[in-house]
Amino acid sequence: YWIQSEDGTTANVWVEIDSLAGTDDTAVYLYYGNTSATEASDGEATFPFFDDFSASDIDSSKWTEGNNAGYFSIESEELKISSTATGWSKAIYTADSFDRSDIVFEYDYEWTSNNSSYDALMMGWKDDSSSNSYSSLVYAYYNSGSGTCSSSCSLNVYEDGSSRGTKTGEWSQNTEYNIRVFMENAGGAIYEQSSD
Repeated sequence: YWIQSEDGTTANVWVEIDSLAGTDDTAVYLYYGNTSATEASDGEATFPFFDDFSASDIDSSKWTEGNNAGYFSIESEELKISSTATGWSKAIYTADSFDRSDIVFEYDYEWTSNNSSYDALMMGWKDDSSSNSYSSLVYAYYNSGSGTCSSSCSLNVYEDGSSRGTKTGEWSQNTEYNIRVFMENAGGAIYEQSSD
């Protein structure tokens, strides 16, 4: 299990369950209140891939920085992406690859700048090539950050390098979002975004 957060009153806890009982109930027991119990929260043991960015530097055993390393850093346990360069040549992606299956990746995202040209950023499932191009993203969200918009900006979905649609009013600067992209074993993906 991994404790994502707790404040003494409530907690968000992720639990790995090896299998579910189909239509039957699956019981998960939670024991708490024992102050002498040993802390066992472990994100790396709970998820197929995990990084809470608690280290001071990017872990090269987990991440590959593609082209012009140095645009990615860790600040206050968050991955920071910064670049004044143009083009789709900067990338960071997991060192491990994952077989297609019913699997989801989830992350928090906050867009904090607004360049006069573009703050464009794509995030999603990447193919197994070493390419840094957005066309290597099989399923991805795209914040185009057009420079003329900082509130209620368009959200795009890209698949295999092509736009699959635009939804207006979905990105705003300085707002934290929780993003999920479900890759489905049979093909296709489900996209979720929430600011609450």
